[in-house]
Amino acid sequence: MTDALAPGSCPALTYVSEDFEPDALQEVSDSSKAKGSQVDAHRRNEVLRFFDRFDRFDGFDLVDPG
Repeated sequence: MTDALAPGSCPALTYVSEDFEPDALQEVSDSSKAKGSQVDAHRRNEVLRFFDRFDRFDGFDLVDPG
């Protein structure tokens, strides 16, 4: 995967988390479903498991947001 990146660049990931403000997320989810869309939120540990499953992420260091 690193071969496709320009030198010095890095991939970034954004996801909807249910770790914070679960009530607000439920409102957004309900509103989206009423309009025909679906919002799937994930906890941080679920997202980290995604990276653990794939060898193609070897060589990348995961950093905290901010």
